[in-house]
Amino acid sequence: MYSFVHLKRILFKVYYKCKESKWIRVITVLLSAVVVTFLVARNIFLVTLTYGDYPLIKLFSGKILEEYIFSVWHRAAHGECYPSPQGYLFLYLFSQIAWYFKDINIFNLLMNLSFPLSFIAFYMLSKRFCESIWARIFAASLYIINPIVITYYNFGGFMWALVFLPLALLFFIDLLEKPAMKNLVGATAFINLVIWVFPTFAVIFLIALFAIATSYLMFASSKIKFIKDIVPKLFLLGLLTIMCNAPYFFAQWVYSNSPFYGFEQSGVLRDFQFTYKELTLLNFIRFAGNTGSPQVPLGYNDPSNPANEAGLIIPIITCIGIFFAWRSSQDKKLRMRALLVVIFTIIIFVSILRLTIYSELNWIIKITPALWTLRNPIKLQLMFAVCMIPLLGFSTERIAVFCIDFFRKKELKKAALTLTLTILALAHVYIYNYFVFNGCMGLDRTYGDLQNVLPDRTISNIIEDSLHWYVEQNYRGIILPFDHQTELHVQFTNPLLYTGRLGPSSKIVNFIDNELKSDANLTNLFRLLSIRYIYINEAWKDIGFHIIQPQNLESIKEGLEKENLLEAEQSGYSKFVIEPALPRLYLSQYPVLYSNIETIKFINSSIFFNNPVFFRMKYDGCQIHLTSTPIISRSYSWELPLSGVFDAQVIMYGSQQNSTIYFSLDGVKFQNKTISTAFCSLRTIGRFELKDGFNRLFLFTKHEDSFLDMEDFYVKGTCDIENNLVKIQNGLLLTKNEYDNFDLNVDFKPVKFGEKSWHGPNIYFAFANSSYFRIIFHWDNYVEIAKKTSDGYLEGIIVKQASLTPGNWYNLRVIKADKTLTLYLNGEYLFSFTSPLLNDKGRIGIGSENSVTYFSNFAISKDVIAGIWLIPTENPRDVSDISIIEMNPGKYLLQFNQINTSWRILVLNENYDPFWEATIDGTVLKKHCEANFYANCWFINASHGAHKLEIYYQPNILYGFILFISMVTMGAALSILCIPVTLLRKIRLLFKTHFLVRS
Repeated sequence: MYSFVHLKRILFKVYYKCKESKWIRVITVLLSAVVVTFLVARNIFLVTLTYGDYPLIKLFSGKILEEYIFSVWHRAAHGECYPSPQGYLFLYLFSQIAWYFKDINIFNLLMNLSFPLSFIAFYMLSKRFCESIWARIFAASLYIINPIVITYYNFGGFMWALVFLPLALLFFIDLLEKPAMKNLVGATAFINLVIWVFPTFAVIFLIALFAIATSYLMFASSKIKFIKDIVPKLFLLGLLTIMCNAPYFFAQWVYSNSPFYGFEQSGVLRDFQFTYKELTLLNFIRFAGNTGSPQVPLGYNDPSNPANEAGLIIPIITCIGIFFAWRSSQDKKLRMRALLVVIFTIIIFVSILRLTIYSELNWIIKITPALWTLRNPIKLQLMFAVCMIPLLGFSTERIAVFCIDFFRKKELKKAALTLTLTILALAHVYIYNYFVFNGCMGLDRTYGDLQNVLPDRTISNIIEDSLHWYVEQNYRGIILPFDHQTELHVQFTNPLLYTGRLGPSSKIVNFIDNELKSDANLTNLFRLLSIRYIYINEAWKDIGFHIIQPQNLESIKEGLEKENLLEAEQSGYSKFVIEPALPRLYLSQYPVLYSNIETIKFINSSIFFNNPVFFRMKYDGCQIHLTSTPIISRSYSWELPLSGVFDAQVIMYGSQQNSTIYFSLDGVKFQNKTISTAFCSLRTIGRFELKDGFNRLFLFTKHEDSFLDMEDFYVKGTCDIENNLVKIQNGLLLTKNEYDNFDLNVDFKPVKFGEKSWHGPNIYFAFANSSYFRIIFHWDNYVEIAKKTSDGYLEGIIVKQASLTPGNWYNLRVIKADKTLTLYLNGEYLFSFTSPLLNDKGRIGIGSENSVTYFSNFAISKDVIAGIWLIPTENPRDVSDISIIEMNPGKYLLQFNQINTSWRILVLNENYDPFWEATIDGTVLKKHCEANFYANCWFINASHGAHKLEIYYQPNILYGFILFISMVTMGAALSILCIPVTLLRKIRLLFKTHFLVRS
């Protein structure tokens, strides 16, 4: 009896005293935060993880993170999708603290403190809606353990964004209700922290803030007074937001003005159609249905899992609780209305967006680049959840109070029932998480075992080995295969192993990938890209997210071993070292001109000892001369500010063992030479003395069957001749002759595309009676290779982005060498494709399926000129004592002694960007052009003596100033926020007294 009475007193004190004692409430909230954090993150709190988009951070990562934050150039250089210069500020700060104490667990602890702090932050927001401490705890718990947040964590979202988001809403609402300086400063600090750490969330977040402000204006008792009091504060808030995010805006401007920037409109539309496929309104309001993130793999849309339907409880309870809102205070009504306005705004926005994506209005997606940030609807779902959960907490509290008041007889039972309901609510949230995810924020469910999200041992060993040469910064390395997991490991540990630094994936990474699939010698390509170290990851496992993946890893390794490049063979990987490779920064006087960089594999490797600079010759196209023996002529042009003697070398192959090639420089003194067509090495055809300025090289081949007319085709469909042009409408021209190796040239102009995506121009290759390949030019600017066999039709073997505008002429060149097709569109390399089915003779056709296309200059040559190279006959060396003084992402400094006055070429093997600027002895170098396929170079007319060269990225100067303003603004806001209100009042009173005395 005594025990029961004692228990009653304890429960009475716990329930009532917690309302009276601030410290009891604080302890209760902190204890709840610890319990919830333990339930969801007990296995990962002090563990370094690598998963989703979450990069591996080590103790030495601080210097690399500093590069990401304090240099504006890295976005284009790394080939990233968008700039986020301040997004890694917390990673940098935490890593530096861990480095100071020499313990990576400190970094893990600081990162995972976001779990309890998110709980506390949302508890503070829920205080504006819920009166009971237990309802607030329930809302904060659901904020941490809900499908949206778990999904956000699983694809590698930065969890500190969830700490700042509730606080931003809290201070913004307080600012609208009471425009005090403290609330303005708090709103400024946390709104901008949200944008810093989650920049792609900014669009929907700012829309939500605008909806909240509009709601307060609509329901204000005096709209004029509200405008007078609030609008100046909101204007100041907007100005401070621009100041805090000026580095982001500036970096975005720099990135969008880089030569490789491109908004792939049709690609974005395809992403929208994929990610919003299952996001119906029902799935949206129950926090499920996001195909583009791990929600589906985690089991949220599994109809056999009844736990998924628990998500419907959230909107149902919220709607019921809204009926109790009319009895609340005026302030609480305004807050609830504001969040309801945001909820309905997001629902309407999602409905319109889905209608736009899956209707004829999809052009809106193409002309609105800002929508790019919403390709993954997790941002919309997260904003929806943050606004829904406070209303759910309020509704749960009102329903509980209503039930308790109906059934209560004594106050003790009220306390016990409230406590029981709270425990059951928390238990439901945890049980829901446990059954759907097995706990651990879903990592167990997603990856099967926590071992799969720990740092990969083999890649970690490769990184440890790479640190020995990373210190020098002169060369790069590459890990093969390179997949998403490898990317996460090297991004902040050794960026010189990160292939994204070679430039946008459309130009460099895809090119490497194509060459890896062609079973070709890759060493010269790697030499060109300053890649000296090759690591073969033999412990690699296919996770289905490839970036660079060789078709046959063993053949690549065997090829490197045959060249005696193997340096070390460790457990799980092999290391190869390429000698020589071009440094990332060097001076040269050895210019080499090329027509097709794909043929670099045939260049003698000894040329690289001269540190050459590779310049691209422009392919001016193919012309057909109708004589007694039809002639195909091709011309290549270039311009250089230096002179010299060069050997002209070609790679040629054809149907005969030997073939004759005719050539001329600038149309003067035509020459010819018979060379072997064996496709194995470069063949010298002549020597030229090139002068500075514009040059053009003409090449001719003669073949009786090179030019084709209508009699050479099988005609299928509607084909007409109009003004010496072939007009094909839903038809096909198929050659009678069969070809083995060939060089196909054709000009075409799409006039009208059909209703389907594949209704357009196409090239047809038939190498068997029942099998053929088709190159399809889609209306949405994609080029596709598809294959027809006796078993069916295989789509999307290769799909590449191109640019086709109806009414414009385009030149297509297709080279077939044995079993490899190589495509060039308007002189630009498009892609290569290798298949055993191509290693035979076959017929060729052109057509236009359910569309209208004009064709002209259709020519096929059995003798193929695959590549032309102009290589200097000698390399005079009158440069000595070159030394690199400084080498960092934004600035490079070197000095050298020049013996004679002559031209020199300065090369920076980093992604070409016109914002790079070079000076010699303080004088700006004007001749800045692209070299080495993707890099920067400058021409220098250096005089005798010692010289100092400096290369710097121009925007970094202004960026440093803007970043300083941003950091000072944020620092001031956080500092003022930490000052007690009473002290602020004393400071204001002191200033007022001072001005009154002076007046």
